[in-house]
Order: sequence, then structure tokens, then C-alpha cells
Amino acid sequence: MRLTGYDYSHAGLYFVTICTKNRQQFFGNIKNGKMILNKYGDIVRNYWNNIPDHFTNVELGESITMPDHFHGIIRLDFSDNKLFPVNHLDAINHLDAINRTPTRIVKIGAVVRLFKAGCTHAINKMDNNFGVTIWQRNYYDHIIREKNEYKRITNYIINNPQIW
Repeated sequence: MRLTGYDYSHAGLYFVTICTKNRQQFFGNIKNGKMILNKYGDIVRNYWNNIPDHFTNVELGESITMPDHFHGIIRLDFSDNKLFPVNHLDAINHLDAINRTPTRIVKIGAVVRLFKAGCTHAINKMDNNFGVTIWQRNYYDHIIREKNEYKRITNYIINNPQIW
């Protein structure tokens, strides 16, 4: 699932997909092409949005919580510009610079592990049902290296409920 030989602590944009165990629809449902989050979906969204509070130099791009999976873009940024670009053009202009900036501060795997563990703990605590596994083992990632990839992936995330 990981790119062999790639150092996942390099600055850059990463697209991650995390699926629920056995693709169970834990987080809500799709209605008229829109994702309607339930209480578990709200937890997932909130834990995702709080990731930058736990990791310096981690910023979040577009994301979507779906009934049985989650998609999101993570940006490791070690420049002076700490705000994730709000539009495609700004993100595209940063791709070359951030892909050349190595660091050892954090790896994508650590971010995903904290996210999955936090969601699982909060959901189990809410139901007083500890030990229940929410997520499948591991996750899918894609290193975003090109401008067109960023546009395509962002649009895919935004439109995911409509193509469900």
C-alpha cells in the first residue's frame, strides 16, 4: 500500500482513503447526492478537523466522510506559509516547492494512526462499547505530485457523494 522506498515525512500533498471494517456503513447515508452524517460521522469529521492541533506543519485540504470510508488530503508543509490554499491555483503554485522540502518531523502514517485511534476511542466511548473496531487495517494513500492530479482528486472528493 505504500510506495516502496518513499520517505513519507517529505513535505507534500497526500491523498488518503480509509475504509471501515468490512465496509460497514457507520457514518451516515447519502440522500439526494449529499452525505448526511450521523453521530459517528460527526466524530470522524471533528477528529479530522482537529488534526492540525496535534501536529505542527500538518494542514488539511478537501475531505469527505462517506458512509463506509473517508477521503482527505493532508499537506505536510515546512515553509513559512502555514495556510492550506483555499483554491486550486494556490495549491498548484505550492506543489513544486513543498515536494522538494524534506523533514523528519512527522510522517503521514502517524497522522492517520492518531485519526483512526481517536475516532475509534470516541465512538466506543459514546456507546460505552470499548474494543469495537471501526476501521479496516491500514489505509490507501496517493502522493500528489502534479497539478492535474490535485485538481482531479479534489474534484473527486467534492463529488464523491453524488457518484455514490
